[in-house]
Amino acid sequence: MNIAKLFIGDPKVQKGYFNNVIARTSQLIKVEKDVDCYMIRHYNSWLARIFKKEFLKNKREDFVVVNEIAFKNVWVKLTLIDYLMVVKLKKRPFIGRKQIESYVGLFKDYDLVSCHGVSAIYLANKIKEKYNIPYVSTWHGSDINVLPFSNKSAKKYIQILLKSANHNFFVSEKLLQVSNEICYTDNKSVFYTGPADSFKELSDIEKNELRLKHNISSKYVVGFVGNYVAIKNVLVLPDIFLRLKEEFQNEVMFLTVGNGELEHELITIIKKKGIVNYRNLGKRAPGEMCEIINLFDVLILPSLNEGMPRVALEAQACGVYIVGSDRGGIPEAVGKQNNFALDDNFVDNITKRIVDLLQNDNPKPKLPEKFSWEGAIKKELEAYNNCFKS
Repeated sequence: MNIAKLFIGDPKVQKGYFNNVIARTSQLIKVEKDVDCYMIRHYNSWLARIFKKEFLKNKREDFVVVNEIAFKNVWVKLTLIDYLMVVKLKKRPFIGRKQIESYVGLFKDYDLVSCHGVSAIYLANKIKEKYNIPYVSTWHGSDINVLPFSNKSAKKYIQILLKSANHNFFVSEKLLQVSNEICYTDNKSVFYTGPADSFKELSDIEKNELRLKHNISSKYVVGFVGNYVAIKNVLVLPDIFLRLKEEFQNEVMFLTVGNGELEHELITIIKKKGIVNYRNLGKRAPGEMCEIINLFDVLILPSLNEGMPRVALEAQACGVYIVGSDRGGIPEAVGKQNNFALDDNFVDNITKRIVDLLQNDNPKPKLPEKFSWEGAIKKELEAYNNCFKS
């Protein structure tokens, strides 16, 4: 079976969705050798560069290598109109529809297209229309949770893509349920994956050495890993930190890891609350994250919505407790006892759970068996093979 793996991504932004696709591709090519990988990438028109105040011209190389996987770049121009209509006003579902369609012929000799991201799924749909090549799509989060409900055009496109796919994978049961509000079809299933193989729990000696390396002397470390954006609900963190500071005094240190538009506001609020035992580690490369996560005792995931939070899987693989909201795929990842409703009692409830986890003899978390790469890839290949059964 000759498979084209196609997704939209940017090697400069290696976060949850991107890392999930890379890890999954790495696992797939261990057992299925005939896989060619493609990445849809955007470059700015000169007008878009001026408007965005990005004056350096993009380098458009033919290939990019990520984790020893070579991806052929499929370049799509971001025009000023696209930037305004898609990025700023969110009136269109994706960038460069006509340009994307021009790449259909590139895939005419494949047996199947496996795709991630709305523009990649749209291209796979057009390939199927012209060459009758089946496609299997994977939906990760905002492509179902947010985009179809932002405007009628996006919902119309996504309805078509869901119905046309030979199979649709969803990274959580909750995401699949939301997709049924857009359109109900019988070509859907949940697809759990694991974290990258690099995530593992370090020994107590190694963890102590890490904390010395990062100048951490407190008994406990609590914090957040992710984007500092509204959907992640990061501005609730200062209230949680303050309550924990009152409980543990100098025995707890707070770390946040990531970046985003709310970074300055988050740090400002933390300082105003007098939380001095706090450090912002900023954006970190994927290769650093196992070490960083092993610094923590508890990670907080207070999101307003999630597909399937990879950091929850990574943390559990590292023996770190996870607590969070009851939104999206979080309960599926961390268990019902560790997630709470985003109501007036959220800060109180989540703080009490963190105190319980730290003070009492709770067993170290383990990654649930359902997040198994062996099971995931077996399910993926079964879906591919089913595309050719009459």
